[in-house]
Amino acid sequence: MYRRIPLSPSVIARFMTFVEKTDTCWIWTGGVSKSGYGSFHITINGVTSTFMAHRVAVAIAHGKCPRTLVVDHLCRYPRCVNPDH
Repeated sequence: MYRRIPLSPSVIARFMTFVEKTDTCWIWTGGVSKSGYGSFHITINGVTSTFMAHRVAVAIAHGKCPRTLVVDHLCRYPRCVNPDH
């Protein structure tokens, strides 16, 4: 089952404005949850949904991000959104 992340070129471009790429990690510079993970808001037809930024990064890189997929930060940095991590 998927929680569809609505991606469009404008949403992807806005997402990337919050990403600071380093040699290893892609640091999320936008809002964060209480647990320190990046959060990203997408508004479609007046309805705003919040998604974990690292899951959005996986969806951008792979076209989808299943709810059942465990997206782990191999670098152990919660703000990292590098889909290779």
